[in-house]
Amino acid sequence: MLPEGVDPLDYGADAVIDRLKAAIRVRSDVDLAAALKVNKSTVSTWRSRGRVPYPEVVKVAVERGVSIDWMLTGRWLDKHSHGPTGGGIQLDVLAVVLYRVWNSPAMSSAEKYDQAWTRAVYRALLVQQEYQRELKQISDASTEGYSSREPYVQAMMRSLGIDPDADPL
Repeated sequence: MLPEGVDPLDYGADAVIDRLKAAIRVRSDVDLAAALKVNKSTVSTWRSRGRVPYPEVVKVAVERGVSIDWMLTGRWLDKHSHGPTGGGIQLDVLAVVLYRVWNSPAMSSAEKYDQAWTRAVYRALLVQQEYQRELKQISDASTEGYSSREPYVQAMMRSLGIDPDADPL
């Protein structure tokens, strides 16, 4: 059974093949075949037989740095994971959230708490909420034309006036 709000067509071969095209940045099935170095009739056969080309999905995901979750389902993250690989913190997202939130009025409002531990917990909860909100935005980013998490995070960084190519360390 699929999660609520998930279109079963997102999991079909046609949808996966279309996401392959988006990840490779080609428009036609013929161009996809050329990029994957397969016969041009192969893509047509995948579609007509409803076959998801799993080896090609994995190869493109690894080579292009695209989420396999997105490639196969059209969704960035499921509700049980913290990142596109099913766990862990996405440091680039966390860095953007911290950059945006650190000097915000909401963060400053932690000062109303007398005990340092209470202030720390309040701040941690605020960052966690913002981080979860950002992950939701990333999850919805595929509808905005982003084919992977990285371009979305770079767009967030640019909106904050951060050079995405600058080495922070």
